[in-house]
Amino acid sequence: MLSSVLVTFKESEEFYIRAVLRELRKNESLSVKRITIGQLFDKKAASIFIPESQLQDVFDKLIANEIQIFPFNNEYKTKIKETIEKVRRSSVYSQDKLRAEYFRKRRISGISGLQSAESEQNHKPLLKKNPKELPTEIKSALKNIDANIPANESLDIHVKDGNYVVIKNMIKNNPFQNPQLKEKYIPAIKNCVKIQLEKGISSASYVDTAIQKLKEIICDPEIKAITSEDLIDLAGKALISLCSEASTEELINIINLPNVGQRLNVMSAIRLAELIFEKDSGIDEELQKMAVERINRRFLMTSYDVMEPVISELNKSRFNLLMNTIHELAA
Repeated sequence: MLSSVLVTFKESEEFYIRAVLRELRKNESLSVKRITIGQLFDKKAASIFIPESQLQDVFDKLIANEIQIFPFNNEYKTKIKETIEKVRRSSVYSQDKLRAEYFRKRRISGISGLQSAESEQNHKPLLKKNPKELPTEIKSALKNIDANIPANESLDIHVKDGNYVVIKNMIKNNPFQNPQLKEKYIPAIKNCVKIQLEKGISSASYVDTAIQKLKEIICDPEIKAITSEDLIDLAGKALISLCSEASTEELINIINLPNVGQRLNVMSAIRLAELIFEKDSGIDEELQKMAVERINRRFLMTSYDVMEPVISELNKSRFNLLMNTIHELAA
């Protein structure tokens, strides 16, 4: 019987992760059947499939290398804790521990595993950057979003400022200009999404407004009818990113909303699972409690049934972990 281990990591750590995975494949005492690597929002993940009898050996190797194992269930959580203590006392994986320590120091100094020793000498440690203040011209543009700017303004200004509603009204009121206006309509929507995301993340006082603007795009039947580009998906991803950064409570509200589409309901739940279970400090129990109390399980499962065929196995694992946890804690 096969078992699987899911590990998550940042893109900058991929070089190191792949090196450890190659060792697992080459280890003659292990029978690694398959390793798949995929993307999970802002992180990457790898699934390792091995015989159940070799599960503990793989746990030992990964934890000795300080690689984060995703806790599928309580059994995995217990196994992770026990293995961390076991590896800490053991000298079997001394080389792995040394390598992990070396790589940890490289991460702290801001050096990626993809950089060579030569480039390491020539680069200063990377500093964590604070969000940049938005330019004055963008701030001014945001104040006029959806406003009826005088007709003599250039159409390109509307596009740049994301004033898609103004352009939509122009299309309705000026049928002879429709071809030119329609050409500008989609870029204006895209810019509106971009501006709302940037402004929402940069300004705490604007978060609620940005979320509302993105919801208006997602729920607009005329935008939904555009088949040439998936603008609803674009706005949905921006909304999830904004809520993840600035309003996790609103992320739960999106999970329960009936008019934003099943995809957004489910992907919001998957993102929530990541926020709860993927914190460096452990499970976010406060957010987990909020999810248990507020998520409409029946509604969310109905959305999931529709979306399941197009969801990756990694995302299914996250979704199932969230729902199983909610079921257990709500019982």
